[in-house]
Formats: sequence, C-alpha cells, structure tokens
Amino acid sequence: MTDAEGGAAEPLAFETCALPELGEDDRLVLMAVDPYLVYAYWNVTAPRIAAAQALFGKDELDAHVLRFHDTTGIEFDGVNCGNSFDVRIRLDAGKWYVRLWSPERRYCADIGLRGKDGRLVALARSNLIETPAAWPHVKVDEASALVEQGAPTSEPALGMEPPAVVVALEAEPRAATAMEVQHPPAALERETPAPTPAPRRADSRVVLARKLAEVAALRDEPLPAADLTEMAEKSFVPGVSSVLLGARGRAK
Repeated sequence: MTDAEGGAAEPLAFETCALPELGEDDRLVLMAVDPYLVYAYWNVTAPRIAAAQALFGKDELDAHVLRFHDTTGIEFDGVNCGNSFDVRIRLDAGKWYVRLWSPERRYCADIGLRGKDGRLVALARSNLIETPAAWPHVKVDEASALVEQGAPTSEPALGMEPPAVVVALEAEPRAATAMEVQHPPAALERETPAPTPAPRRADSRVVLARKLAEVAALRDEPLPAADLTEMAEKSFVPGVSSVLLGARGRAK
C-alpha cells in the first residue's frame, strides 16, 4: 500500500456554488470530478478524533489519511476490495483533491488515523463513486433496425403520423379559358427520327477463318511455267570485260 498524490483545498475554477452541508455528524463524501480526479470533503468531530488517538500508544501515530478502496468489478461487502491506497491529508482542511491513475474505476474511502505499522483507525466511511471514461465508447444499439441502403419504406416510422393528403376542390366545374389552355411546344410535336443502329463489331474468329482460307487457296494454285534461261538473259547486265570481248569479236 502506497501513498497516492493529493492536494489541499485550492478550489477549482468551476466551483461556483456551495456543497451540501454535512451537519454535525462524522461524514465523508466523495465526488468524481473527471476520469482522473476525485474531490473529498468531510466533517469529523473532536470527540471522535480524540477517541481514535487514544487507541495509539506513544509515537505510534503516523499520519491522517484517506484510504481508498478499489471496488471495480466486485460486490463490495465493506471488507473485500481489489486494491487499497492511502492519501495523506490534514484533518483540519475539511476537503481534498485526489489524483488517480486510471479512469472508469469504482471507489469508496475511509478517513482516519494510520499507525506506523499500517493499521488504520477509521473515523468515517464515504459513499461509493465511479469515475467516468476518459474517451467516448462506440456502442451499437441492438434494438435499432437495419435498413438496406436505398430500400423504399412503405410504412411511416414509429411515433410519426403519415402526412395528410390535401386536395383542393372547386365548388363547381368550370370550362378552361383561352389563357389557361396550354398547348404543347412545337418542338415536342415533331416526330423524333428513329435512332441509327450502331455498327456491329466484327467477330475475330470469322475474320481469322476468312484469312486462313485465302492463304490456303493461294497455296493450292499452281505456279506459272517460265523459261529460266530466258529470264536470266533478260536480267543479265554486261560488265566491262564483256564489252571488250564483244568489241574484239567484231574486229576479227
């Protein structure tokens, strides 16, 4: 068991009204200020303090303390608790701020005199308090109905009346005047031309089959007969030596 951090009676900025009077009885009241701060105030009578001091021998008294009991998650019967810690105080201060380590905890406390051996003579016990959460919790209401996105609703929600349909009726029917007769625009009276059908996309398999058939037809056609000697003579280009040999032949 260790001594926790605490502070004396400096008022907080938001304290603008008086707390309920404790009367003449020995009482201790706890109030949760925020997730990490508790405010305690008390009234302890002089006869009660003197009776507690009488239970200690000479030099056995150690300090005046608030002993906090963590009762989170248990059924507190006044004795059992998960953890306890002491906060040194001055009895004559009448109030004290206590800083805590964790939010969302449940506490009660005893105010009393502590001996050097750790024994506590309690003067009064406080009420139970529960500190709030430090951050918001995300909770889903299980009773809420799940509606599909975009699904039309045919019935009004619970607690709401359907809107009344208001129809304005005339006392007697009357013929429409020339100013009230509305003719459709000339543009709407013209016939709308039929849309041009979109061109059909060619099937790649049909195109491929057609090309393969053309290649096969070309392979089956016979090559034309040709005289290779005549073709060679026509394509022959004489060189310098051939010209000289031809000149010598003509000279002889």
